[in-house]
Amino acid sequence: MMLLGPWKCAPLSPFFALARCIGVTDFRGKRYHIFESSKTGAADVTLQILDYGPRVLIAGFVPETAYEQLTAAGIDVRVGQCSVPAATLAPRFRQLPRAALLGYGATPSDQRSHRH
Repeated sequence: MMLLGPWKCAPLSPFFALARCIGVTDFRGKRYHIFESSKTGAADVTLQILDYGPRVLIAGFVPETAYEQLTAAGIDVRVGQCSVPAATLAPRFRQLPRAALLGYGATPSDQRSHRH
């Protein structure tokens, strides 16, 4: 999770590359580790996330290039609210929208196939 601060109740950051911290948790929220983000740009933050090897990333925003790299690595990228503690989002990540469904990194054909 891309966090605004180094505390467990921190909300998601609305800015991918400027997130202060990266929170790593299990899906039950029982184990929780917070790491300082490199904050040196989206490319470096993306590499940092890839090094942690998560199965899911929850962020307030994900730039297209980062989205493409993360999903190519098999990471399920979700978008969550920035107005609630991020730790509350992890246990219910399956209810959060996939970034691709919001148009981040989606091709025009992907966007057409998801409209109903």
